[in-house]
Formats: sequence, C-alpha cells, structure tokens
Amino acid sequence: MRRYARQEHGVPRSQVDGPAVRGVRVRQLQPRRAPADDVDDAPMLGAGLLVVRLVLGPLMAAHGAQKLFGWFGGPGLRETAAGMEHLGFRPGLPFALAAG
Repeated sequence: MRRYARQEHGVPRSQVDGPAVRGVRVRQLQPRRAPADDVDDAPMLGAGLLVVRLVLGPLMAAHGAQKLFGWFGGPGLRETAAGMEHLGFRPGLPFALAAG
C-alpha cells in the first residue's frame, strides 16, 4: 500500500515526529522562547517569598509557643499532652513536644 505525503490535522507529514499510536501521530512541541523584552522576575519572586516568610514564620512560632508554653492564651504543654492522649496518641507528652 502506497502512502502519500498528506496533512494530518493541518500539519504536513514532514513535520510530524514520533511513532504512530492507533493511527494518530504525535508532534513534539518545541519550547517557547521568551520575548526579548521580557523582564527577569527573579528579584520580585525573592521579595515575595521573603514577605511570605516574614508573615508565616512569626505566626507559626506563636502557635508553637501556645502549645508548649501557654503563651498568648494557649493551653500549655500539660493540656496539649492531655489532648494528644485524648486523640489516641499515647504517650501524649512526646507527641505534644513534637506538635509544639
């Protein structure tokens, strides 16, 4: 059977790469090039991550201080250990320390 150089889905057969899978040929995509006037976003990404760390870091530290020391109206280590044991984590003290 003779095969002709015809187009599949608007793509000439000469531009189609790879093996046929159930009669469908797959064309490999080439990576897109960024425009020449594209600005490097690395400094803005770094600044954004710094802001996220400066906000989330103290929040997580305050939450741990509530669990361990009872600061900021938290339960403290003993009540946290009792809560862990109530949840089924026995012994509760090591799990409370790990959670703090």
